[in-house]
Amino acid sequence: MARHSGDYYIKQGLAKNMRGHYQHAIYDFDLAIELGAPDLNQAYNLRGIAKYSLGQYEEAIKDYDKSIELNSEERDAYHFRAQANYEMGNYEEAIKDYDIDVRHNPDNMEAYYSRGMAKRQLNRHAAAIKDFDESLRIDPRFAEGYHARGNSKYDLQQYRESIRDFDKALRFHPGLIDALASRAAAKFNLGMPAATLKDAEALVKLKPDDARGYILRAQANRALGHEELAQQDAQKGIDIVQEAGGSVPGLKVTILPVPEEDDK
Repeated sequence: MARHSGDYYIKQGLAKNMRGHYQHAIYDFDLAIELGAPDLNQAYNLRGIAKYSLGQYEEAIKDYDKSIELNSEERDAYHFRAQANYEMGNYEEAIKDYDIDVRHNPDNMEAYYSRGMAKRQLNRHAAAIKDFDESLRIDPRFAEGYHARGNSKYDLQQYRESIRDFDKALRFHPGLIDALASRAAAKFNLGMPAATLKDAEALVKLKPDDARGYILRAQANRALGHEELAQQDAQKGIDIVQEAGGSVPGLKVTILPVPEEDDK
């Protein structure tokens, strides 16, 4: 193989992609495309991966489009184009590509899970659950799959079913903070303040800078009649939320107001 052939630069770029040197990899793929490598579709696909890894999602999609145009059987390009569209919030487009992805590879656990996540973004929770079911069929120990399915069941107000999924998520990944917070919120919605308090305390211990633990613990303590403790935790949660810019990702319960002291 000639040192400066298109194939040479594809291999060089691939090696740099694998080492995380994405900008240098793009330079090699540019050269491969300029030289007209025999596997030109691969050069576009791999350049798209490098751009995706740099957060250049729109440019990455253009490369995946070109890769698919050159070879409609370039299966990886569909998967990565779906990922890029997901990151851009183009969930319908992402789902179309995930459809192709799972049709070509029905045992692709990641594709089912990712398609389910896209459907969750569109509030299609029942359809998302079916995709999470498939991902868990392929890998019954997939903690994130149980967590995501539990979240969809929570959004459908199927709180008991969601708790079962959060239990499994935490069994396979005990440090999955988001599943612990979601389980606590589900228990609170079922009128189980003591169980909520236990999960909230575990959350505070595992991640003391997470507002959700304090807010959930405040909710539980108020329901249990421990108003002073509830106010302390509510204020702590509010402080963390304000420091974070006013929002907390994954927050499933309402922040408790802190009562003003009576004038004396």
